[in-house]
Amino acid sequence: MIGRALMHLPEVLFHDEPTAGVDPQARDDLWQIIASLHETGQTVVLTTHYLDEAEALCQRLAVIDHGHLLACDTPEAIKASSGAQTVITVHYDADATPAAEALHSIPGGPHDVAVDGPTVRVRTTHSDGVLGHLLRIGSAAGLTVHDATTQPADRLPHPDRT
Repeated sequence: MIGRALMHLPEVLFHDEPTAGVDPQARDDLWQIIASLHETGQTVVLTTHYLDEAEALCQRLAVIDHGHLLACDTPEAIKASSGAQTVITVHYDADATPAAEALHSIPGGPHDVAVDGPTVRVRTTHSDGVLGHLLRIGSAAGLTVHDATTQPADRLPHPDRT
């Protein structure tokens, strides 16, 4: 279908959810085709429900809900304005309260800190340096790190949601 769409050399190429229902290898292949078309100067308009796809392939995003334009900007600007967060989780060998209490010294401060025994979870919009800070303050408090992860908040269930 992409070949047929390109035969007449359109100024703008429209893709309506081109990777819906395809296997992972075909999805990667389509991403490469779309990216190479863009690199050659082809204007591509892509509709998708996959946020990772939009972020990987698009220079500008328009978020539309029930026919209403909610946002139109770069992927980075839309994520920043939406309050997109990062969740940093550190599992220590003992109670994480001392490490969590020391987080207030981080410039810009964490957005939300939760302690559950040996685990501290930080939800923040400014994640730069937070993990390193957690490792340093844990070590200073005599704690040993068993595990540490950093993930986008949109890939984790929010603790307040069931």
